[in-house]
Amino acid sequence: MKSALFGLCLAMSLIFSPPAQANVSCHCFKQRTFEPVRPDSADPYILATARNGLVAAASGTQKSSVVRARMTGATESDLWFSLFLAARTGTSAKTLKGARAGSISWAEALDSLQLSTENLGPAFEAARRTGDDKGMSLALADLALAQGFKVDIESLEKLRAAGAGNAEIALSLLLAERTGRQPEAVLEDVALKRKTWGSLLFSEGIAPESVSDLIADVFKSP
Repeated sequence: MKSALFGLCLAMSLIFSPPAQANVSCHCFKQRTFEPVRPDSADPYILATARNGLVAAASGTQKSSVVRARMTGATESDLWFSLFLAARTGTSAKTLKGARAGSISWAEALDSLQLSTENLGPAFEAARRTGDDKGMSLALADLALAQGFKVDIESLEKLRAAGAGNAEIALSLLLAERTGRQPEAVLEDVALKRKTWGSLLFSEGIAPESVSDLIADVFKSP
């Protein structure tokens, strides 16, 4: 049993680990619709639109603004700090980006502003104390996912442990709501190549370009 679980986690980590050039943002996707003969061809676009749609919905920002920022070099982490953190702390995105431009890390930038972030939870505070920019970014995303999709942090930790990034988690939660399945089972289908994100969406009658709108609807629901 342990070896089977290890194999599953290894498969997920290999599939969901970002490539070395993941910080290079390209939104010129040639394939944006699902094709049964090439079921994974639209997955890069689906993941990108889920990733951008999540940070846009969580921060109350237009998705087009997020896409423009990504195309001009902003990383996914940059957007969680400059947009979502701005919305949660009342500090302007311009102020946050200016502080980051004059610092070697986001942790240093927040310290330079003497920004209070105690309301962002223990995971964020722990990462901030150690200067862990990636940890802080993931903590912000988890805070948004937990509140938007109304799930507990422990559920998100299970998906993270399986190697899922923000886009995979958002898609797993979105499809779990639509199908009544557990998000871990949705994620496993893709990790073990039983399904693709495109085929899962297609089976629910969801067009890839609708993903960001559906995520936005989740954040609008009471």
